[in-house]
Amino acid sequence: MKVLHIDTEQGWRGGEAQALYLCQGLEKQGITSVIVAPSGSKFAERSRESGFRVVVLPSDKPYDLRSIAIIRKTLKTERPILVHCHTSAAHSLALLATIGKRSIPVVVSRRVDFRISGTPFSRWKYHHPRVHYIAISRGVKDVLVRGGVEDRHIDIVPSGIELTRLAESQKSISELRAELGISPEAFIIGNVGALTDHKGHRYLIDAAKQVTQKIPESVFLIAGEGEERPYLEKQISRLQLRQQVRLLGFRQDVIEIMRVFNLFVVSSHLEGLCTSMLDAMALGIPVIATRTGGIPDAVIDRETGMLVEPKNPSTLAEAIIYAHQHPEEMRQMAERASSFVRQHFSVDRMVSETINVYKKILGENCRFS
Repeated sequence: MKVLHIDTEQGWRGGEAQALYLCQGLEKQGITSVIVAPSGSKFAERSRESGFRVVVLPSDKPYDLRSIAIIRKTLKTERPILVHCHTSAAHSLALLATIGKRSIPVVVSRRVDFRISGTPFSRWKYHHPRVHYIAISRGVKDVLVRGGVEDRHIDIVPSGIELTRLAESQKSISELRAELGISPEAFIIGNVGALTDHKGHRYLIDAAKQVTQKIPESVFLIAGEGEERPYLEKQISRLQLRQQVRLLGFRQDVIEIMRVFNLFVVSSHLEGLCTSMLDAMALGIPVIATRTGGIPDAVIDRETGMLVEPKNPSTLAEAIIYAHQHPEEMRQMAERASSFVRQHFSVDRMVSETINVYKKILGENCRFS
């Protein structure tokens, strides 16, 4: 029993972590995963380190003829029961590589709530009868349905967090603050995410200007890297926030960093779900997030966190100030959030529900135990 997984990202983000968690979970259930990924990609590297067979593609482009040929050859030699795609480009490559192979189902994990393009190729790709979608949230499913995908071709399987990663730290909060050069009395507002437009960091930084005027001891820590960094650095300088807002870059120790946060803020205006937010909730960190995409699946307003409208710095600032002024209310929300996330958003549950989707697709031909 084999599943062929295709991921075309060169870097390492939440989607790649989810894909690797899935492959590891399938392995425990006796289901072999074969990985197809571009040469030099982090996913290929980490999959190989985890002991998986990795087939290397020469390109991460969705229409590369060499890549299509390699996937077709791999399908012939490995004979997987289905192909699972973890990126949009992988979706394109898989469909093009399986032309004429009508018996091979294609599963696509859809992790973003971006609008589906109306081009002829996009319509063919997204409406193809052999494709079944795993949406990570209701928000992502809604976008697929609005794009013309039939409801019967979509299942929702939320992203999962690896709870063992959240074990107690060997360092105290005071030690971690000292390592970051932050005073014990600082009120730390944190954000973790790639520095891309849809993550809305510019709105968070605008909000920071208003927050620091009301809460002078506030410090904003943003962990992540991306193409928005030059703009954000100029914005921080223009608003004279270089002492209050720090861009930490990509961090391998992001869970440790998050332990010092008094508040975790998601400022995205597009967001499939946000696994770093789930990590924060599981850690018991109070959360303020934007009402977009799949975020409301986890953040129930005034129960497991606070929701605000996206692209609205003033409303975001007001919520942060409210959280600072009402610590006990935020602590209670955080406690409920931790229990909720640990119950509904674990990696084990994600793997189990994905296997159920496989069974549903394969039907009478299902060979899972």
